[in-house]
Amino acid sequence: MSTGVLGVVLAVYLSREGLSATWIGAVIAAGLAGSAAATGLISYRVDRFGRRWSLVLLAVLSAFGGIVLILFRSPTVLLTVAFVTMLNGMGTDRSASFAIEQAAIPNLVSDRQRTWVLSWYNVILDAGGALGALAGGIPIVIQRFTALDLESAYRWVFAGYSLANLIALGLYVFLSDQIEILKPAQAAPAGAITARTKTIVRRISALFALDAFGGGCAAEIA
Repeated sequence: MSTGVLGVVLAVYLSREGLSATWIGAVIAAGLAGSAAATGLISYRVDRFGRRWSLVLLAVLSAFGGIVLILFRSPTVLLTVAFVTMLNGMGTDRSASFAIEQAAIPNLVSDRQRTWVLSWYNVILDAGGALGALAGGIPIVIQRFTALDLESAYRWVFAGYSLANLIALGLYVFLSDQIEILKPAQAAPAGAITARTKTIVRRISALFALDAFGGGCAAEIA
């Protein structure tokens, strides 16, 4: 839900702070680049560091992003921190944490339940994002019903974003050891991936690329 809120209010807030459209786009792009880099990194290293502690670290970084939005207004600082904290200004959670959770869920349920549980996971995730987007008007509500100015209202929203990530951190700490897989010494080498698996991954990647390209074209037309 916090990601959905940020997807609505981030660009508006940065505009109110005087950033140009170019800088706003750069900050959001930096956040997406940071998320992509983190996802690529955990794809190779998460099971050496541990899935639970990887999720904890990602939650800490995300929480720090809200704090920086409260304290800093410099475009250069925001650009740098957006990358490090994977600041998500798009409103949909497809982050490194999402990748770890998707990989961990099959370890927690039986093969028969796997598809059902993953389906509900995505339903809940996207429903939370939709509710968060709906809550994008919270700064205006805070301004109207309190003595705070609009800028301070936005800061309270960012504080809530950081708090939500800290709550997630607390939940991650108590995750079952079942989310982990084989220890590094027991894990199969990367070369053990079969040709069939590689083919499937390539096809899925091509499908996602086509979907993203179509979405981008639709946005330009609109």
